[in-house]
Amino acid sequence: MRVVRGKNKRMVVLQNKISKQSVAALPKVNFEGRIFVVNTEAEARKAISYLNTHSIVGVDTETRPSFKKGNYA
Repeated sequence: MRVVRGKNKRMVVLQNKISKQSVAALPKVNFEGRIFVVNTEAEARKAISYLNTHSIVGVDTETRPSFKKGNYA
């Protein structure tokens, strides 16, 4: 766990892990925004410009993890 100062000057607690019980206790919400699929470099540049205007973003890449023992790159 780390405590850092957020952009709004408030202290924020960052956790490395969260238990299944803690996740289950969170309120259920539906994302009501738009979803954009980026297919080209031009679309990626446009998306990056937009994302840089926000302090918090979430990205779902729909890819499987491909970690290998001893590979830290």
